[in-house]
Amino acid sequence: MTRNFTRAVAVAACVVVPLVVALAVLGGIGSFATLRRLAEPWFGPQAWIVPIGIDLGILALLAWDLLMEGPSPRGVDTLSARSWRSGDRGVPGGHEGLPA
Repeated sequence: MTRNFTRAVAVAACVVVPLVVALAVLGGIGSFATLRRLAEPWFGPQAWIVPIGIDLGILALLAWDLLMEGPSPRGVDTLSARSWRSGDRGVPGGHEGLPA
């Protein structure tokens, strides 16, 4: 499916996207500096690793979330929601068959 953007939408996107990127860069710089300064008493000269590790952890969890959703509209979340709507509270092959 292709979308036909109007000229106004294209102009708005060309104005908004650089502003959002600039805001993200400024926020990232401020966050990095603050976290590095807070980590210096414990990590010394290696304190720069802490904010990078936090950001990489956030990106890894975001990537995992997108991977679990899948490229199709019938991702993991959709299947879970359909299972709950149908009244099926157990997972086939899960723990419901184990003795108590």
